[in-house]
Amino acid sequence: MKSIAFAISLFIVISWLVLNVYWYSKKSLSFVQNMIVYMVLSIFIMNYFTILSLQLKYIEFTSNKALFLSLLFERGIMSPISILFFVNLYLLSSTNLMKGLLTAAALIILTVFDYLMVTLGILSYPHWNYFYAMLINLVLLFVGLWLAKLTIVVKKWETQKNEGNL
Repeated sequence: MKSIAFAISLFIVISWLVLNVYWYSKKSLSFVQNMIVYMVLSIFIMNYFTILSLQLKYIEFTSNKALFLSLLFERGIMSPISILFFVNLYLLSSTNLMKGLLTAAALIILTVFDYLMVTLGILSYPHWNYFYAMLINLVLLFVGLWLAKLTIVVKKWETQKNEGNL
């Protein structure tokens, strides 16, 4: 019971920290752009967990309903908001070195989240490993960047279209 309470408490605290760091950070995207990226990333993350667990059986979730709550915090708050934080900082960065360091740091943070879930028994990797998890996390980072750049292009296109109508 102690490990269940610890896991839930840990994931609540990490979720709170991630939200606070994101909330008070400088953002390069507007509120609407951030929400679009967040929603699409959340859907993508939920689907990837579902496909890997239910269809391919590469990962297994805990049968403990209380521990499953920790997975919901990770997949609904911690990962998407961390990726959103990365995307905003990446778009504000001017040098390639800074962009590379940000990508490496974000990849490490997302992999630590995976490590915590496995260590605390929230999920297990019967046919999966941390290298594959890092690859998926890297794909998620690039999907977040792509979505952000797509929203920027759409916003520019919309502004140009509206200016032409004046």
